Order: sequence, then C-alpha cells, then structure tokens
Amino acid sequence: MDEHSFASRRHHHRGGTDVVGTKEAAELLHVSVATVQKMVERGDLKAWRTEGGHRRIPVHSILKLTRSRTRVASPAGRPLSTLLVEPNVSTARALGRFLRDWGSAVKLISVDNATDALASIACAMPDLLITDLVMQPLDGFELIRAVRRNAGMARLRILVTTALPEEEIQARGGLDNRTLRYRKPVPFQRLAGFIDAQLMALGEPGGGYGG
Repeated sequence: MDEHSFASRRHHHRGGTDVVGTKEAAELLHVSVATVQKMVERGDLKAWRTEGGHRRIPVHSILKLTRSRTRVASPAGRPLSTLLVEPNVSTARALGRFLRDWGSAVKLISVDNATDALASIACAMPDLLITDLVMQPLDGFELIRAVRRNAGMARLRILVTTALPEEEIQARGGLDNRTLRYRKPVPFQRLAGFIDAQLMALGEPGGGYGG
C-alpha cells in the first residue's frame, strides 16, 4: 500500500493527530487484526482507547514501524517462505541481499520470470510473493491473476514492486485490493517493516502455509 493509501484512510483526532482503528491498521500493514493487537501489546505500535473502548493508533506510529529495521525472529518456528520474481539482475541482487539479512527467519527462492514463478508455486506454496509487473512472456499481471483464480492460494500474500505509472497499471486491468504495491526504487526501510509484520503474522493460527 502506498503513501496515498495511508493518507486516504487516516482520521483526525480532536488533538490534531492522524489516527486509524485496529482494522484499518491491519489493512495498512497487510496483517490480521490479532497481529496488530500483539504489536500494540509489545509496544511496536502506539495506541490508546477512546471512551467507548475503541483502540486508536496514530498513523505516524504505523509509518515508523514500516520504516524501521528490527529483524524479528519468526515466532512460528519456521522461516517465512518468500518467492521473489524480478527480471532485473541488479534489482534482484539487491532485494536478495536485503531479504537474506533476516538469516534463517526468511527462506528465499528467486526467479526472473512469471513462468518459473508459477512452476515454483506449484511445487511449494510460499507465504509471500514479491513480484515485478513487467516481464516476458507472461507478465506480473497474469501471474497475480493466475494466483488469485486458485482458491488454494487465497492466503498467499502478494507484494508488487514496480516503476509503472498508475495510469498504465489501471489501463492493464489494475491490481486487486489485497495486493500491496511499492513503487521502485524499492523503499527498503518500509519493506523491512512489512517483512517484520509478516514474520509476526506467521506465528498466528492459520497465519501461513504449513511446512
């Protein structure tokens, strides 16, 4: 989700602070409400309760989390299985080095085209798919649609990294609202917060694919 998504979802507290509810924070971070609650309990996110008992989370606290590098360990006792689909060699190398910073907490498979990505998914379902949109012969749009058509892949989290302008993305059919998108060059600090959130979500019941 890009910066415009944060801006469109935030609300203003009477003290002037931009805040969101627990459900909106979960949507912004692409994790469950339970994970957001755990983040609040751990102190990773700041929050307070209204007189009616509703939790409010400052947007700046969410942005701080997505721009941090905590390198949390996987609470699930297994790595976050990540499939990277990136045709550009230098970008793939940079993302690969970045993801390997988590050591044994992240298991990385890297391919350079959508055809190999689908073959890899058929062999072993990952927890997270990170893909570009521009590639041949199948592009990233076709890869994502193939995944979304398969009910058995419903829980697969998808992150798109792309330099395509919004107008061209929409002209080519757009992306579904479950697909997170970062514009290239990849914002590595925000990506670090996202990976940390996925690792925490992995420890929840039903938080990822088994084995």
